[in-house]
Amino acid sequence: MIVKDKYNKETKKVAASSTEQTYIEMSENKPHESFLDKGIKLSIICSILMISCSLFYHYMFFIPSLENQKVNKQIDSELAKLKEQKEIEIIRFNIEKQDHQTKIATMKQCLESVEKTYKENLANACKNYGLDTREENCTLPNYQISHTEKNRVEGREVCLQLYGGGTL
Repeated sequence: MIVKDKYNKETKKVAASSTEQTYIEMSENKPHESFLDKGIKLSIICSILMISCSLFYHYMFFIPSLENQKVNKQIDSELAKLKEQKEIEIIRFNIEKQDHQTKIATMKQCLESVEKTYKENLANACKNYGLDTREENCTLPNYQISHTEKNRVEGREVCLQLYGGGTL
């Protein structure tokens, strides 16, 4: 005899003996699973799914973002170092430029001083010989002119050696 149970599954009643009857349920699809067995299987599947999603996120997103942060920090620190070095080079260049400009100005002052001293010495020599103190009208003896000119050349050479590296 075929009877339907509470889950609408067809079951057959089979008599085990003549005095007592036992019922053996046989399902047409699968053997019957209890509710706890289904819950355990479902929780295991969900746990495996959650663990795999966590691992996927960890290795695909979290670790690469940490590596990117490290690389970005290194790049930023290297850029800061390069920027600092560039600023130091600019400062050094400006100092050297100022030093060079200062040297040139000082050299010009030195050369002007040598020329002024030369003209004063020439005027004093002319005055000592009783000649006109104007440079163009003063006709000194050659030894006096060569001595005054020698002092002028030596003064210019000293200025160029101290401030100009040999050239103006």
